Amino acid sequence: MPQWKRLRASAVWLHDKRVAEMLGLVLALAALVVGFYHVKEINHTLDKVDHVHQELTAQMQKNDATVAQVRERLSTRYLSNFPDFIPDIVKLVDGARSSVVIFCDLPGYGVFSDPESAGQYHDVLEQKQRQPNFRLELTCMDDKTRRNYIEEQFSTFDWKMWQADPALRARLETFAASRGLNVQSLQTPASLIAAILDADTETFKHTFLGKAVRTDAPMPMYFWIADDKSAIFAVPALTSDAIEYGFTTSDRDLIIAFKNMKRRYDEAVTRRAITKNLK
Repeated sequence: MPQWKRLRASAVWLHDKRVAEMLGLVLALAALVVGFYHVKEINHTLDKVDHVHQELTAQMQKNDATVAQVRERLSTRYLSNFPDFIPDIVKLVDGARSSVVIFCDLPGYGVFSDPESAGQYHDVLEQKQRQPNFRLELTCMDDKTRRNYIEEQFSTFDWKMWQADPALRARLETFAASRGLNVQSLQTPASLIAAILDADTETFKHTFLGKAVRTDAPMPMYFWIADDKSAIFAVPALTSDAIEYGFTTSDRDLIIAFKNMKRRYDEAVTRRAITKNLK
């Protein structure tokens, strides 16, 4: 092949190669632009997704807060089992401004089961007693009924069984410490019953100043009313897992029913006392 034809073929090849390279470069740039566009769109979509996620999260948190508020504002709701709701009673009494009305079995409510909370309960009641014009009313079991009630609960007390159970042993030791007693002095049902009765009687005399309407009639439930506006009430449990179930209420009609129940008990005690004196 002549030289000039070879040179011409080389030039054509170089020209085609450059065209191909330019075309490749253009295609690469186009792909890069498209890629940038897609990345931008993806980021935009992710921003939208993130925004929606934030809105949903905020809405869920708002809904959770609303549910919690509704739960708190329910006129009557469950609190816990005895003695876990005694701190709620302390809070109720502490917030009372003018009156506390109590209808329960023992003046020393919780002295054995939760001595610490019971002590706080007694302290806040004594503080209310010292406030001018504060009204504190108590209706409880009379001496004989209280003794029978405590004896019924602890007549089968077994020292060895309580010592073998860590939870029961701790409860016994805590009660003994709260009374300044050696736990070894509580080995018999009689000694334990006597110690609980002493604690209860001390509370009646010191915290309530020996003032109460005392009844021998069965008490189907207990309640504490603050300022005639809010109350905590306890009903007997029907299972072996609990002694009582505690509830809180601000239901006006329910509180009125509680007050009427207490009034009927108080009136019955008064009528009986009058009848006894007339004989």
